[in-house]
Amino acid sequence: RRLDFEQLRDAQLAVTGELESRIGGSPSGLLEPSNQRRSVYGLVDRQFLPGVLRTFDFANPDLHVAVRHETTVPQQGLFFLNGPFAANRARMLARAVSGLSPEDRIRHLHRRLFQRAARPDEIAAGLQFVAEAERAPDRAVRPEVGPPEPRLEPWEQYAHVLLLTNEFAFAD
Repeated sequence: RRLDFEQLRDAQLAVTGELESRIGGSPSGLLEPSNQRRSVYGLVDRQFLPGVLRTFDFANPDLHVAVRHETTVPQQGLFFLNGPFAANRARMLARAVSGLSPEDRIRHLHRRLFQRAARPDEIAAGLQFVAEAERAPDRAVRPEVGPPEPRLEPWEQYAHVLLLTNEFAFAD
């Protein structure tokens, strides 16, 4: 079963240790960078529903909807691939394992994200990914307007890839 947007957002905050456990209180925007509360406490403005919620099949808040429709469109993947939310979670994950050896970093990330040990082939692939990312020139796309987003470092890129896997986004 694929996690919906709110579940995936909460899961990414949970694996980084950022998810607030406080119960109750005023709602705040789900996409605000400072909001680390569970998605159930997210503000839903019925007149100005953010486009990203529509992208992830958020039900019309003005109607009774018994079942959420589920679609798979490129914009869903692109939100987490190119947006700052998942990139910031990747930075937090990379920072959490920064003092470990490369192999232990991979083991720790797999245990944290997938609740299982990394297989030897996954460790080898992870080490190869990071080595190639370290050799790659800075090819980050810079926005035409506004300040450029900082490029993810190699271990942040690896954590970002793991956050975007189907294994993380689906519950068995």
